[in-house]
Amino acid sequence: MNKWAPLFAVGLFVMVGLMGLGFFLLREGPRPVSELIQLSTVGPRGEAPVNSDVLYLLDTQIKSVRKMGLKAAVVLHDTKSDFSRVLIRGLKQEMANLDIDLIYLSDAGYDPYIERLQLISALLKAPDLLIILPLNPDDLTYYLKLANERNTAVAILSNLSEGLEHPKDYAGVVTGDLFQMGRYAAEMVASSMAGSGEVAILYHNTPYYVTNQRDQALETVLKHRYPNISIVAREGVNSTEEAEAKTLEILKYHPEVDAIYAPWASFAKGSLAGLRKMNNKTVKLFTVDFDKDLSKDMMSGGNVGGFVVDHPFDIGLALVRLGVLSKIGEPTPALITVRAEKVDKQSLAIRWREIQHEEIPADILSVAP
Repeated sequence: MNKWAPLFAVGLFVMVGLMGLGFFLLREGPRPVSELIQLSTVGPRGEAPVNSDVLYLLDTQIKSVRKMGLKAAVVLHDTKSDFSRVLIRGLKQEMANLDIDLIYLSDAGYDPYIERLQLISALLKAPDLLIILPLNPDDLTYYLKLANERNTAVAILSNLSEGLEHPKDYAGVVTGDLFQMGRYAAEMVASSMAGSGEVAILYHNTPYYVTNQRDQALETVLKHRYPNISIVAREGVNSTEEAEAKTLEILKYHPEVDAIYAPWASFAKGSLAGLRKMNNKTVKLFTVDFDKDLSKDMMSGGNVGGFVVDHPFDIGLALVRLGVLSKIGEPTPALITVRAEKVDKQSLAIRWREIQHEEIPADILSVAP
């Protein structure tokens, strides 16, 4: 295979991304810039996305990397969630394929202070590759720059630190297709109420690139594609407990609401607890990412109407490949995205197998009526 094929493919996808990026018109004729609507995912600094399918190594590069004896460190926000478990499985498979030794894997428990200490510990082991999801990204800028100065290739999951320059300081960012995820969630909400009704939005009330873009995409699509759907409440949440409290408040002031969107699974579990406290069996709940308890509720005919999920296994593969390409001096795109999928009661078992790379737990299927 021509050695320039990967570069050509990356360049082509970047060009296509730029052509499709940013905005679409909702009616004919020119409109003010302020009225234009974002149509696709953009990076933290407006980068055009490149699909993860084009990120690969040539056979000659794979053979060369296997002889290098590379070492990798992985610093994560969490290792126990369904998303993280599958992400790690993807990381480990690609590292094994490339004979990369995983010398450090940490779980910060969503604590930025602990994560900083874990990052320092990881760097003391002098890894060749560092994979990290920065919880408080700007607090880690110095250490990530230091990693690069020590010839460690840095591949970042979702959340980019200020002050880092691509490709000088990091290989790139890998994340889900955020606008697609928000759009899919909006479409599932609209479908559940046949395109007409009332919806409440629980949005992530923190400046966080990933969830903010997903939440905004959902709201944008609902407003501009479904004129017969009213957004009757928008409530910011930062915890499972807050999601429960806000759901109770929504049900109090908007008892006719048809659907609720929560920004990810743990918040959705809080919202579900609120619905159960009110013995409300009619409101449909939608969120992002698989969760075993939410899946059981959906299979049993409860409030949960569906999920939007990306492919964490493929994200894991992409992070390793991105770091390796940077390590061997190949150019890398600043932003890699992985596709998303809609999951409902009928598709849950199939999608679980495809995305989680494991059979769905039997106790989820057993609750189906």
